[in-house]
Amino acid sequence: MGVPVRVASFPPGMPDTEPQRKSDRRTAVVVVAALVSIAMIVVVFVVLAREHDPSAGAIVWLTASFVVALVVATAWAALVVVRRDRVVERKTRGLEDTVRDRTAALAASEARTRALLDSDLHSIVTTDEHGTIESFSPGAALLFGYASEELIGRNVSMLMSPPDTERHDAYMARYVATGEAHIIGKGREVVGRHKDGRPLPLHLSVADVRIGRQRTFMAIIRDIAERTRAMAELLETQGRLQAILDHTEAVIYAKDLDGRYILINRRYEVLFGTTQEAMRGKTDHDHFPKETADAFVANDRAVLAGGPMQFEESVPARDGMHTYLSTKFPLLDATGRPVAVCGISTDITDRKRAETELTRAKEAAESATLAKTEFLANMSHEIRTPLNAVIGMTSLLEGTRLDAEQREYAETIRRSGEALLAVISDILDFSRIEAGKLAIEESEFDLARLVEESLDIVAPQAASKDLDLGYHFDSDVPVELFGDAGRIRQVLLNLLSNALKFTDRGEVSVWVTSHAAPGGRAELQFSVKDTGIGIAPDRRDHLFRSFSQLDPSTTRRFGGSGLGLAISKALVELMGGRIWVESEPGRGSDFLFTIVARPAPERPPESSEVLVGRLLRRRVLILVQAAASRRIIELQTRAWAMAPRATGTPAEALDWLRAGEPFDFAVIDARVCGEGGADLVAEIRAMRPAQSLPIVVLTSLGHHHARSDAGYLTSVAKPVKPALLLRAFSEALNPAHAAGASDRPAPPPLESAASPAGLSILVAEDNAVNQRVVVRMIEKLGHRADVAATGLEVLAAVERRNYDIVLMDVQMPDMDGIAATREIRRRGGSGPRPTILAMTANVRREDEAACLDAGMDGFVAKPIRVDALREALAQAAARGGEGAVSLDLETFDRLRVLERDAPGVLREIVDLYLGDAPTRVASIRDAAARGDAESLLSLAHGLKGSSGYLGAREMEAICGEIDRLLRLGRKDAATAKVALLDAAFVRLREALARTA
Repeated sequence: MGVPVRVASFPPGMPDTEPQRKSDRRTAVVVVAALVSIAMIVVVFVVLAREHDPSAGAIVWLTASFVVALVVATAWAALVVVRRDRVVERKTRGLEDTVRDRTAALAASEARTRALLDSDLHSIVTTDEHGTIESFSPGAALLFGYASEELIGRNVSMLMSPPDTERHDAYMARYVATGEAHIIGKGREVVGRHKDGRPLPLHLSVADVRIGRQRTFMAIIRDIAERTRAMAELLETQGRLQAILDHTEAVIYAKDLDGRYILINRRYEVLFGTTQEAMRGKTDHDHFPKETADAFVANDRAVLAGGPMQFEESVPARDGMHTYLSTKFPLLDATGRPVAVCGISTDITDRKRAETELTRAKEAAESATLAKTEFLANMSHEIRTPLNAVIGMTSLLEGTRLDAEQREYAETIRRSGEALLAVISDILDFSRIEAGKLAIEESEFDLARLVEESLDIVAPQAASKDLDLGYHFDSDVPVELFGDAGRIRQVLLNLLSNALKFTDRGEVSVWVTSHAAPGGRAELQFSVKDTGIGIAPDRRDHLFRSFSQLDPSTTRRFGGSGLGLAISKALVELMGGRIWVESEPGRGSDFLFTIVARPAPERPPESSEVLVGRLLRRRVLILVQAAASRRIIELQTRAWAMAPRATGTPAEALDWLRAGEPFDFAVIDARVCGEGGADLVAEIRAMRPAQSLPIVVLTSLGHHHARSDAGYLTSVAKPVKPALLLRAFSEALNPAHAAGASDRPAPPPLESAASPAGLSILVAEDNAVNQRVVVRMIEKLGHRADVAATGLEVLAAVERRNYDIVLMDVQMPDMDGIAATREIRRRGGSGPRPTILAMTANVRREDEAACLDAGMDGFVAKPIRVDALREALAQAAARGGEGAVSLDLETFDRLRVLERDAPGVLREIVDLYLGDAPTRVASIRDAAARGDAESLLSLAHGLKGSSGYLGAREMEAICGEIDRLLRLGRKDAATAKVALLDAAFVRLREALARTA
């Protein structure tokens, strides 16, 4: 049953049009009938009158006229009535249409209203002024559980709880009586009652609706059970949140935009001795000192302007000043505007005190580390100073006439000094690693040369134990790289020395592979394999720890400080790699490490690349007992497109020869020959003469074999260098050498002509023994030297004479080398500026920087070696633009030997250099003009390498100086040296023309 809707009826007094029309028609008919009757009477009267009284004619006519007028008037009245009837009829029809339309509209409106009310889920109940229910919407039926017919005509109190019923009745009675509205037109929350008796939380709104004199009260009811439940949950959550806020150790608070407190938690109350009620509406200036409050206000404003921030805020407390880490953020309304500032502050006073103590402890530790580093550096200097004399004097002694016993004693002294020097260097490196002062440099280097030099250094140790050495590079390994060659060599030497130390028989080999790395770089993997004692799995973790050995017996048997592998691990990690070991007891070890380096631009082809083409598809017999060495030679010959066949037993090699295999070369290990006896070569020669099968014998260091006596073509010392083996094969292709002739002149001995001649050198050194060592070395290199023992004597000597080079000891009495250098640079002078080389045992980077800042040009490390001194003097001469020869005849004569074996190869090498060098020089000039230091470094280093191979010493020295200056960060000085290249190249070309 829906809400009743009244339809409007006709207004009072409005005529009913259909009866009116019928009345008008009857009136018209009566009038016409009356007129016709009158007319007939008049006609009858006139006729009768003429018949009885002819004199009455006038009266008759008068009467007739009256009658006619009356008829006319009556007809006119009838006509007016008819017209009015038509107008009324039209108006009646219009009114009927209007009433019909309004009635239809009202009916439609009633239908819509009823449909809306029936479909609306809101609960709508209408009652009269006595509370009797007149209508009950479907929504109300759904809410209360009643059908509408159950409630229509019954009192609304059925839907209320008893307390609300009494209050409702009282409100309604008062409103009806007085018009005083307490609930009418207002909303309130009440508790209703469901049909099953359960309470219903409701929101009730009552409106007084009047239609005419009839009064109806309309109640709109909403179910607020969900809202009530949500509110209860919210209150519970707020209670929990407040409990959390009150029990947290952090100080939590909120302030409005004017800085007035809205909320504080219990921690705030306890720490600052206040309450939430007391702080509400207060500001920081009401509670804290002005300086503190000003800081809080400034931070709050910054948060409102810039968003969440963190601050360290200091707050005075009873036990002193406390520091809080405050996280503050703006509280935003629905539109995104800030309405408050919230803060969470944590007391970090204890942490700040701990940090202060930690900083003090760190500074103390750093100070102790620095003191230790300084102590080690000073001790290094003090130890290196006498070592300089020991190693230097033994080097000079070995250059004199000595018998075998004396030479053995001198070599023992030198090796012992170098071993002690290595221990000192390890300790210094370890100290720098601990202090975080060890840095990795980057310069271009030849990887193959680096590995060969490392193997050369340990070759005597291998030869003394009769161990084989070898190395192999995969074909994709870049030979020219940018990296720290010194540190790579240091790691490699550590691993090689350890491998040789723990290997009594067999071999030690180095294998290098390469993989692409991000950024156009290459990841190189080095593997140092040995056939030594091996390492147990449970002891491998100790290998890379400082001062750690496998066990005490190892230390007693083999010696060592235990620093080498720890230092290697740190160096490898600094170079972007890692180091590890794979080993089994009794089966040897494999130490592997990786580094990341940048490949250098390709260099022009060398003579070896020209010779390789002559070995294409040549068959070679390889007879080497050591498996790794045999495999290395086999891989190397395959890389030259040769066809090797390798074995480790003489019997198998002889079987191949007896079977008639057409070998072009034979490579035989001297150790196998010794075991097989002298008959092995004789058997080979019985089957194959020297002309058809040249033999290259592999010998250990210090052991030589006369080829004419034993039937060998030549001997190559182990570890086998590919360049030497290639040269041996090249010699074998020359029939003159295959015959076994031994009359070829030996290359000229090393002369001082390769070094700068006639230099005037001042040696600044306070130790008398070191003075003697250095002066003697300089004299053997063909120069003259003066000596100064103190910094003041150095200044006086430089005033008296213009020296080309000053070898400046850093630590001297009266005035040290740093101060003396600064004074020399400050004074200047009329003569040429001398080159000053630091002669120092301090090898720390900061020591190098101090020397460079003082104005020195380079370094000569103590203990001083002849070769290092020669190179330093050559570079110093190049800095002055004098003294370096254009062409080193010794190097060139070594290349000339290749011409005998491969006619035309020397001309090809020279033409390659002369064609490439001008282009490189032009590129160097362009790079210098652009200020492109990286390209300049790469180009200069490449030209330095090719010049050194040819023996172009002046070009090599200038390029080396450009390289050195760039690595020291002196780009302007390096750029200035570029101008020397053109003239040096002209002199070289002339020297090559004269020599040819």
